[in-house]
Amino acid sequence: MQMTTGNQSPVIEAGGNVTVNYGLDEERVKAMLERQQEELFRKLRESGFAADDGERRLLEQQLQAVSAKLADIERSYEEELARPTSRSPD
Repeated sequence: MQMTTGNQSPVIEAGGNVTVNYGLDEERVKAMLERQQEELFRKLRESGFAADDGERRLLEQQLQAVSAKLADIERSYEEELARPTSRSPD
């Protein structure tokens, strides 16, 4: 049996192979991407014809990338798990 504790973290006791993803799940990743998508839609609507071509193209590219991540949420979730996180020193 393994037991792991951390500063201000729950105690985790496990026997056998266990994977723990503390604080991040597929639904949270999906919600985050949906918020990004909504924000990009909003920016595109608000910019209308006032945005220059470069700015509008950039927003459209960002929207396309977020939409692609939402279309394959399982892969996007795995990529988020693999992403290195910056941690502050204790």
